Amino acid sequence: MKLLNRENSILAIMGLTFGFVFVDRLSINFLMPFITQELDITNAQIGLLASALAMSWAISGYFLSNYCTRYGHRVGVLVISVILFSLFTLLSSIAASFMALLIIRVLMGIAEGPVLPIAQSILIEESSEKRRGFNMGFVQNAASNLLGSVLAPIILIYVAENYGWRHAFIVAGVPGLIVAFLIYKYIKLAPHTQVDKSVTSEAKSYGLGMLVRNKNVMVSIGLSCLMVAWMFSQLTFIPVYLTKVQGYSGYQMGSVMSILGVSAVISGLLVPMLSDMFGRARVFRLFTLIAIFCPLSVLFMAGSQAYMMTSLFLFYFGLGAIPIVMATVPSESVPRKYVVGTLGFVMGVTELVGGFMGPSISGVLADIYGLNAPFYFAAGLAGLAFIGSYMLKETSPKFGTVNQVANA
Repeated sequence: MKLLNRENSILAIMGLTFGFVFVDRLSINFLMPFITQELDITNAQIGLLASALAMSWAISGYFLSNYCTRYGHRVGVLVISVILFSLFTLLSSIAASFMALLIIRVLMGIAEGPVLPIAQSILIEESSEKRRGFNMGFVQNAASNLLGSVLAPIILIYVAENYGWRHAFIVAGVPGLIVAFLIYKYIKLAPHTQVDKSVTSEAKSYGLGMLVRNKNVMVSIGLSCLMVAWMFSQLTFIPVYLTKVQGYSGYQMGSVMSILGVSAVISGLLVPMLSDMFGRARVFRLFTLIAIFCPLSVLFMAGSQAYMMTSLFLFYFGLGAIPIVMATVPSESVPRKYVVGTLGFVMGVTELVGGFMGPSISGVLADIYGLNAPFYFAAGLAGLAFIGSYMLKETSPKFGTVNQVANA
C-alpha cells in the first residue's frame, strides 16, 4: 500500500481540516483562565460561550449538509467554511466583552457546522470497506485531538502566559487559512463521487421523516448527544476547576489537557479500529462504561497530578466511542447517496442537544452547586449512554444485523 495513495492523501487533508476546527473551537477553553482575568465572566457565561457555538453549528450543519446533498459543491462549501471559521478565530483576539465573544462564537459555529459532515461523506466514499471505521474515527477523534487537545493547549497557553491571550487566538486562527488552500488545491472529487442531479427529488423525499423513522439513526443520535455532552461538560470546566479550585498553574493545567489529547488521539485510532474488528455496538458499550470514571477522576484524584493524569489518560478512551454513533453507524444505516444529509442531521441534533445543553447545564449547575457539579453530571451522562447502548443495532459489514443499505 502506497503511503501517499488517494485514500491516505484525502485522509490527511480531512484530518488537518477537522483538526484545526477543533483547535479553534477548544482554544477558548484553554484560554478562559486568562480571559476571566480581564473580562468579568461567570461560570454560566463560560458554558454559554460553548453552547452558543454548538447551537449555530447544529443549525448550519443541518442546512448546509442538505444543500450539498441536493446540489453538490461540497469542496467549495468546505473551503469557504474553513476560511470563515479561521477569520472568526482571528477576530476573537480583539473582543472586548463577553457579548463580543458570544457573537463571534455564534458566527464561528455557522462556519464550522458543515465541515465534519462533508469531510465524513467524502471519506466514506474514498475509504476501503475494511478501513471505513478507522478513517472516520481518525478524522473525528485522532487528528482533531492531536491538534486540538495535545498541541493546542501547550502552544496556546505558552503564548497566553508570555504574550497574552489575544495573541494566542491569532496563533490558533492562521493555520486554517493554509488548510483551506490545501483543500482547494488537492481535493478533486472523482466523477462517481459527485452528487447525481437526477436523484435530487429522491433526496428530498428521503428527508427528515425518513430519518426519524430509522430507529438505528435515532438511537445513534441519542447516544451521540449523551457522549458529546459528556465530553464538553468536562472540557469546558476542567481548566477553570483545576486553576480556581485546585490551585494548578497554567502550565500544570495545560499538561492535564494535553494528556487528555494524547488519550483522545490513541482512542480515536484504536476504538474505531476495534469496531471494525469486533462490531460497532459491543465496542461502543465497553468504552461508554469506561467513560463514566473519567470525570470522577478529576474530582477524586486532583490532589495528585500524576495519579489524576494517569487515570484520565485511561478513562478518556471513552471519547473514542463517539464517532461510532455520530458517524459510522448512521452512515451504514442509510443509502450512500444520502450519507452527507444524514450526517448533517445527526451532527446537527447532537450539537444542538449535546453540545449546547451539556455546557449550559454544567455552567448553571456550577454556579448553583459549585465547580464539582459538572463532573458528576458528566459521569451520569456516560452511564445513561452505557444503558442506551443495548438499543443499538449492529451495522458493521462483518457483523451487521440490520439491512445493509449504505452501498445502495
